[in-house]
Amino acid sequence: MVAPAVATAAANDAPKHRVPSPPLIVLAGWVLPGLGYWLLGQRARATVVGVTIITLFLSGMLLGGVRAIQVPAYGEGGGKLYTVSGSGVQEEQPDEQDPSHNWVATDFRGLLAEIGNKPWSICQVMTGPIALGSGAVSVWASRPVKLENGKWGDPPGVLSHSRINEIAVLYTAVAGMLNLLVIIDAAGRADDMRATSRGKRGGGSPAFQVPRTSTPDAARGR
Repeated sequence: MVAPAVATAAANDAPKHRVPSPPLIVLAGWVLPGLGYWLLGQRARATVVGVTIITLFLSGMLLGGVRAIQVPAYGEGGGKLYTVSGSGVQEEQPDEQDPSHNWVATDFRGLLAEIGNKPWSICQVMTGPIALGSGAVSVWASRPVKLENGKWGDPPGVLSHSRINEIAVLYTAVAGMLNLLVIIDAAGRADDMRATSRGKRGGGSPAFQVPRTSTPDAARGR
């Protein structure tokens, strides 16, 4: 009668809802920080983590402005970067409509070099769509505004410099790295919960293991 009792206890300890797959948890955690925990039923953990990461990311932009999000393949003036043979990389000018050079984003080697020049962008994008949206706004805010007299004025966004810009980039990059750690942890928890619910951890659930009892012959070493 021991095995049925253990089986009942294991069934009571199993998750009451279907646990999402780790890939789904990874995708959800990237779309919205903390959402992976939320799908696992860990609402308090999801709220604390999500609010912390988003607040850290937004704090970086409040310190250095939205232009602290530097998008690869785009220059400081918001124009596309083009690969020019013999001249390296040049930024698209506001009046340039049809450049005859290759855009860095379409050149694999050029794109790798550009990402190498802005390695923090990899960390920033781990925050999810909030980073992608901020990058689009950053490109828009970097472009000069055409005035009524036909001349080009200052861009809408101001580029921060020196230590302020470094702190802003650091905040946004750390937010992305924290979200990456959260995604990994949530995916690991999902895998553990699925293995436990299926009774596959450690080669089988304790509910299906018959307890061993010693006999007089075994006790005497026979």
